[in-house]
Amino acid sequence: MRVLHVITALDPEGAATQLADLLRHTRHRAEVVSLTAPGPMAEQIMAEGTPVTSLGMRSPTDLSVLPTLIGHIRRGRFDVVHSHLWRACLYGRFAARAAGRRTIVATEHSLGTGMVEDNPLQRPGRRAAYLASLKVRTVGVDYLSVGGYETDSAETHQALLGADIWLIEGLNLKHVDPGDYELVCLPLKLVGSDGAPARAVLRRVTNEFEN
Repeated sequence: MRVLHVITALDPEGAATQLADLLRHTRHRAEVVSLTAPGPMAEQIMAEGTPVTSLGMRSPTDLSVLPTLIGHIRRGRFDVVHSHLWRACLYGRFAARAAGRRTIVATEHSLGTGMVEDNPLQRPGRRAAYLASLKVRTVGVDYLSVGGYETDSAETHQALLGADIWLIEGLNLKHVDPGDYELVCLPLKLVGSDGAPARAVLRRVTNEFEN
């Protein structure tokens, strides 16, 4: 399986470091596209065997990179497009759809309490609205609630459920090895409730396209 990782920048911190670690453990053939300049992490990633392409985006609204990104996805015949960070999630998802790719993964590494990549979260529930804009189908967290601690719990739930996003809370992935899995969530059938206790089960999947 061929995977294209699209990231906003390859600075030596946070998301780029996590991406480099992911690439070291992946079993798939992967490439990386940085929307902006290469960044210090690009040389390290290439030295470890993963090709890196930089598009040289000049500003957050530089739409000139989209045709290049769409063409790169089409020529590479990637099975999965995995975007990292807010800007790359927006551009990467649009480009992947335009290139005819159906499997898209979006990871927001810096979705903090008050900021999203230096963009202020001006009201409770805005993080939920952001995830809904990415067409995320399911959100799972290892905390008791997707809402903040003693903050926007109700509004976050309402925003996600209102966008038809399934919520799974209290997950424990401590003993789950990296790999491809099918998730089966089995909630109790409760009448008149918008939530219920559930047992979440993972089944290991062997990808037929895996090389």
